[in-house]
Amino acid sequence: MFKYITPLLILLLASLSSFAQDAKPAPNRAADPTQAYPITNRPQNPALQEFDASFPGENVGFLHVYVDPDIAPDEVYLMRGTPISSTTKALLPAKFQRMADKMNAKLYGSMAVKGIDESLYILRMEGQTSGRVEMFAIRGNKIKHLKTLAYRKCLNGKCDQLDSYLTNLNADTNLELIQISRTMRRSGETAMKRHAFLLNDRNRKWKKSKQLDVPWTSVRFFDPRLDDQ
Repeated sequence: MFKYITPLLILLLASLSSFAQDAKPAPNRAADPTQAYPITNRPQNPALQEFDASFPGENVGFLHVYVDPDIAPDEVYLMRGTPISSTTKALLPAKFQRMADKMNAKLYGSMAVKGIDESLYILRMEGQTSGRVEMFAIRGNKIKHLKTLAYRKCLNGKCDQLDSYLTNLNADTNLELIQISRTMRRSGETAMKRHAFLLNDRNRKWKKSKQLDVPWTSVRFFDPRLDDQ
């Protein structure tokens, strides 16, 4: 009887193996608030592949992007990232290479998030007296700057700050960008501004929008004095 069972087992195992190879992962749930990552169109140029590999892919729900001037070793800071190589730095637009040199900044690949058919790369610049977080994309085998996401610079009792939130508010699967900026002096906060942006489907640039229903009560500045390190 064993000699008849063995061929049946072989056929059954072959059938299961074929099913496993043909099975496709289930699509993301519509109720999932995160932006699904990764995307599939990876760069072919070796240098750009190294650039891409310097930024770990992350899903986005309601991501607060800010500059922390004092990062503790055990602190949860999503923009921390890892140091990028000199090769990756050399691919940045010349303006930002000069900016990094002027700031005497260390550069970190914070993360890559899903844009419209491309990755959006978030780079942190940690200077001695200031910090910035910038967004780039690979366009036409070049690195293109898309948006300044955050900065913090304090000098002589004056601090300038920009914070961003990356999220999806209108359920169209494309990211939206919320930004708040302010100037702080010893006398208090001044010049507070806030804006919302959409990614344009045609040119994939950020454009201001007044149509988004932004939960402004949840959009707050990072305050180092309240940082729970």
